[in-house]
Amino acid sequence: MTNNKSYIIHEAYRQSEKNLEYEISLGIAADQRAMAFCGWMVGAAALLTGLASGSANNRGALYIGAFFLIFSAALAGFSARPIQMRAPGAKFSDMEKDIKDDVPLDEVLVEMGSHNDKDSLKNRKKLAFNGKVILASYLVAIVGLSIPIFSKMPTLISWICGDLT
Repeated sequence: MTNNKSYIIHEAYRQSEKNLEYEISLGIAADQRAMAFCGWMVGAAALLTGLASGSANNRGALYIGAFFLIFSAALAGFSARPIQMRAPGAKFSDMEKDIKDDVPLDEVLVEMGSHNDKDSLKNRKKLAFNGKVILASYLVAIVGLSIPIFSKMPTLISWICGDLT
């Protein structure tokens, strides 16, 4: 039976690099979704503001709803800010000492894989925090859209009940 320790080290390092690439892709996709949502919330807030200017009896609820949507857009924009994700790869100068000391490749790869694991943990913490921020943005948007709707509930209920009798 052959010793495949070296092959496993190479594969583990390769997989750790792929994991960092995946996290970068995930971060970019999350940023794109957050910026699109930010744009939709700004548009919806503008719509509510426009409706408020022509509505005498529901103006306050529409303005409050628009405020919540702007706040939601701000949270979405914040979640898409640059966060300096840890990318795969290393600078050549990071390995000069290993080259000078003639460190075996397997040992270098184990050390670099360990750095990748630490970088991956930092990336995941940043992604998790931004995920909580965008979730808060969604919840604030729901509140912002609900305020004008619920302010009209008595009118809607009386209209429905009036049609039933």
